[in-house]
Amino acid sequence: HAAAGCLSSALRFLHEAETSASLVSARSYAFVIKALGRRGELDQCMAVLGRMRRRGVKESKLLCNALLEVLLDNAHIAGAVQVSQRMEAQGIRPSVATYTLLIRAMSKAGHLPAAFK
Repeated sequence: HAAAGCLSSALRFLHEAETSASLVSARSYAFVIKALGRRGELDQCMAVLGRMRRRGVKESKLLCNALLEVLLDNAHIAGAVQVSQRMEAQGIRPSVATYTLLIRAMSKAGHLPAAFK
């Protein structure tokens, strides 16, 4: 639903899943975060991320990449760097997509040489 533009429905389904005994995966949160990010709603993205953490759902590579993409698309380079540092601290191994996003972040920030360190 989030990808199809039915964000309000996706948020409602997420809330219903959170309030039931169901476990909600990091993947579900990632979809909602990406949809919110496409609309430029970074505060909402962070609120959803906070809800996820409070429920004890661990961050995944997919979720971190979604966060990186949202932050970069909204010109929040410092936030993208923080996500990559948190990935490292949590032992989440970057994928090719992660590295591509990080290189994009460094080049947008004018720090392309730092992307290759």
